[in-house]
Amino acid sequence: DRRDGIGVCGWILVSVSFLLVLITFPVSIWACIKVSCCAILGPSLIQYVSPTQILTKDAVTTQVDGVVYYRIHSAVSAVANVTNLHSATFLLAQTTLRNVLGTQTLAQLLAGREEIAHSIQIDLGFTGKHGN
Repeated sequence: DRRDGIGVCGWILVSVSFLLVLITFPVSIWACIKVSCCAILGPSLIQYVSPTQILTKDAVTTQVDGVVYYRIHSAVSAVANVTNLHSATFLLAQTTLRNVLGTQTLAQLLAGREEIAHSIQIDLGFTGKHGN
């Protein structure tokens, strides 16, 4: 004789499974909300330039950092022309930051932040034709 239904063991397994779903549901929802609210929107990427020591024109050592936002227009060119795009972008931004800030005095750095940012943006913009 075969019994119809899932039996006692089946009901125990179904109950334990349902209990596990109820226990882990709040954690799952929290993780989904956290991921969706913190995702980067759009095709642009963000690169943080770590704090680095620079020497200004008036021989003052200072520590600067920055954030670079960039967008890849041609994925094929970015992959074919550069071995490691993110590393190349980071090194280019760090070098440009050092070169531009090294030509300024400390007083100019403190007073002309917007002009310096614009100058760095122009310098980094000239490299945009190489795949990134």
